[in-house]
Amino acid sequence: VDQTGNNRADVTQQAGAANYPGLNQSATVTQTSVPADGTENFTSINQSGTDVDAMSTQNGRGNRAQVAQTVEQFGAASINQDGDFNVAQIDQNGGGGVVTTNASSSITQTGNANLVETFQDGDGALTSVTQLGDQNRAEVMQDGDSSSTILQDGNVNEAAVRQAGAGNSSSVTQTGN
Repeated sequence: VDQTGNNRADVTQQAGAANYPGLNQSATVTQTSVPADGTENFTSINQSGTDVDAMSTQNGRGNRAQVAQTVEQFGAASINQDGDFNVAQIDQNGGGGVVTTNASSSITQTGNANLVETFQDGDGALTSVTQLGDQNRAEVMQDGDSSSTILQDGNVNEAAVRQAGAGNSSSVTQTGN
């Protein structure tokens, strides 16, 4: 999905008429807002299966993005936001008691209101969060044998990492304000 001006997108991927989890799904949403056309921006990607990949890129104004993956293994999700109101959320889990393995998420925000949340449930999860300016805030929750990195550069900053289980690691870097 490629959009310019007063954006909105919602992608749901499942396999078959009974909505069973699928294999090798990929979704990419690119949005750019033109101020004269409004401040919408919005993305919602929902995927279920194995070896799923989601990417959302937004440039300016209202922003918001959310990726939800119910995945057994090899789920990858990334959100890139440039400026203005930002928010972002990635949720990766196995659903129904299934343990997720090797899920990865990456969120990059550059300026303005910012906020990140990412939740991962399972083993071998990786999370990377980069926020550079303005209101900042982040939160990562993970399960076992997982790692996270949070980089916040300036302005209000704040970070929280909660990890449960064995073999977890986390790095938080805050520079200014």
